[in-house]
Amino acid sequence: MVAVTLVPLIVPAAAGWVRKALGSTDPCEQSESILEKGNVVRLTPTGRALAQSLILAPGPDWVLNANYSEDVSLVSYGHGNAQDALAWQRALAENRFRQGWNRVWLLGAPTAHPDTLIEEVLEFDTPGGASRFQWWVTQHICEAALEAFEVPDLPGAVGVRFYRAVDASTADQVSFVAGNRRYTVLLGAVRGLPDREQLFDLVHQAIQVATAPGDACGDAEALIADAMTEANTGQSGQIDHLARLVPVQPPHGFRLMHATGGSVELGPGPNPPQFDRTWTDGVTVLSEEIIQFPDVGSARRSFEDSARSFCPRASTVSIMREIPGSLVFFVQEEETLNQLVFFVRGSRVYTIDYGGPPSESPGDTLITFALRAGTVAR
Repeated sequence: MVAVTLVPLIVPAAAGWVRKALGSTDPCEQSESILEKGNVVRLTPTGRALAQSLILAPGPDWVLNANYSEDVSLVSYGHGNAQDALAWQRALAENRFRQGWNRVWLLGAPTAHPDTLIEEVLEFDTPGGASRFQWWVTQHICEAALEAFEVPDLPGAVGVRFYRAVDASTADQVSFVAGNRRYTVLLGAVRGLPDREQLFDLVHQAIQVATAPGDACGDAEALIADAMTEANTGQSGQIDHLARLVPVQPPHGFRLMHATGGSVELGPGPNPPQFDRTWTDGVTVLSEEIIQFPDVGSARRSFEDSARSFCPRASTVSIMREIPGSLVFFVQEEETLNQLVFFVRGSRVYTIDYGGPPSESPGDTLITFALRAGTVAR
């Protein structure tokens, strides 16, 4: 197997990439303009595992050379000098990076300097984290770019071209965000220029795989089992004042819409008590509901039933680290994107719902609120 240096995904000048003589067009200005167009379109991510969300067979002339998972260290490795690598590690941590996957192909028979095709996916806790990291990387690497370019029929996908004098290689790289995942497709050519049309075809292949329907319900079953192993630290007995278990202070920029209590009809038998608070910032809506069941077993069964009822509508299912034992569902429809968080404490089931237009990302709002909600829950 031929060793491949993965610096094309790095591209700062410190890694050997240099900007040739340019015209009046600034790649950084171009990149920023392209990113702003991405606010118009939001791609729904597949529910598949990371390795299954990448291109499997780009074409008969490509030979698979590497296929591996990535942690923070691997993603940051080789990004220029040590200072650059630390900057990548900080940016990944600040945007709550989870895990990544990288796949590398070589064109034709292995040679000392083969043309390369690389696809990478980085997964974050939230779509906001993926989008913010996309902005950070684009601003970080554009200074070393020859040019920035758009991808036909994919607003918001950022293309950049780089040149490396040490081996006279040129690389075209396209990155895009689908939900809480950032994808990068790179086509590198030695002593020549990458075929831009071939790159566009590969990017559209990548998008099809990255957004193909996955098995969210299968993922949910595995995560439900994991959630049920979490220690249930909540009080098993009944609590009279449920309003005390839901945060009162609204997130920054939000105002209270309503706070209601009563009971909810779930089926045969007495209706369990319920309380909810709802806030809005004028565009998005954030709410938390608590339902109190007669016992811990009933609460856990309701938690499992809720998760199974939402999974057919969800594009992805994950966990929220701020709330141990929680499940997070991303449900995107034509006009709205909802992120729903379910968790159990004692004999109570909690549901947090953050919803709004697909163009709106929760950023840190949902995470900050979840931290507060997990603290006051009993």
